[in-house]
Parts: sequence; C-alpha cells; structure tokens
Amino acid sequence: MLYKCIWEGCNRVWGEPEPGEEGFSHGLCPIHSRVAFTEIFRRLQQKEGNPDCYLRCYGNCPRHWCTFYPLCAIDEPGPEHVAELEMRLTARNLSVQKGF
Repeated sequence: MLYKCIWEGCNRVWGEPEPGEEGFSHGLCPIHSRVAFTEIFRRLQQKEGNPDCYLRCYGNCPRHWCTFYPLCAIDEPGPEHVAELEMRLTARNLSVQKGF
C-alpha cells in the first residue's frame, strides 16, 4: 500500500505499491508524526519534572532514559523507534499507576 502524508505542504509518499491497487491511503510521514505530538510530549515532560526539550536537541540528546528519546533524537524514526516509544509509555503508565 502506498501512503501520502496529509501534513500541509508535504508531498512525501512511502510504502510499497501492491498489484491491482491504485491511489493512496493517508497518514503522517515519520517526520510530521513526530511534530504532531510536540506539545503533548512537552507537557508530559514538564509533568514528570523534566525539561520540556522534546525536538529541541537536534539529534544530540544526552537523556537516553527519557520516555520520548526514541522519537526525539532520531531524524527519521522507523517502526522500531515507534515500538520503543510505545514500550516506554506503557512502562511509564504502569509505574504511575503503581505509585512509583
């Protein structure tokens, strides 16, 4: 399936064409999916008592322990980076629920 980014001004297309299928599905390309969550992730960082530095490190972040590091420090995150973020968010939510 081919996808086309819906971010205004972005014409990026990704994916693999499948025989017999025409057109595109839609979504956000990896770059714009990171940007779309900027304010939410920065608020969560502040809530945890951390600096709100998401996407401000320009790929040079020393905070490997940060929940959002897998997306923040990588220019074009792939599925493995999203999976790492999901794992960290799950662990974060479990520790909050248990009061750690």
